[in-house]
Amino acid sequence: MGGCIAMKLAQMQPDLTEAMILLASPGRTPVEELPLKPLLSSIWKSAVKINKIDRRIFGAVDVIRNQVGSKLNFDRGLVDIGLREAFRFYGFNNQLSQTKDIEEYLNQIAKVPTDLFLDLAADLEGFDIDEISPPLKIKSLIIAGRSDQIIPVSEAKRIHNALVNSKLEILPHGSHCPHFDDPHFVNSLIHKFVITILAR
Repeated sequence: MGGCIAMKLAQMQPDLTEAMILLASPGRTPVEELPLKPLLSSIWKSAVKINKIDRRIFGAVDVIRNQVGSKLNFDRGLVDIGLREAFRFYGFNNQLSQTKDIEEYLNQIAKVPTDLFLDLAADLEGFDIDEISPPLKIKSLIIAGRSDQIIPVSEAKRIHNALVNSKLEILPHGSHCPHFDDPHFVNSLIHKFVITILAR
């Protein structure tokens, strides 16, 4: 979702955006590319609608999850263990990413209040990079993993085609989190990109 937020900000406030780095980003509302759709898409859309009706519902869900989780000695409860394992399977190259890094990533995501996350999802409803007019001309680096099971490489290519001043880098062994799969390579791509921005 972060890439969609960055592109939307660049559209709304072009004077504030000099360059963008998009990592495993969809070029449209994230729900369009969820694995196991239409089931997950239906759950996603329903949760966004419920949250729009009454934000207190998911606030209460977070409280219950945290209380159950503390009693069971888990961060957020049993339901989250299933979600975490699903994300671990779909979001990472488990042969390359270190378990401690995956755990830290998932722990940080689990700290985001559900209602806040769904507010962001609602704000991005209907976002599509192809519908931004005029096209964004911001210098952009797009990094994607060829083995990403959440956002397919076709989305990175879509963004690359829509952003007239972009460079696309696809990691052959990368997942949805290529920065965990090959941090040195991803860091070197980002470093080179930042150097070109600073040299202008």
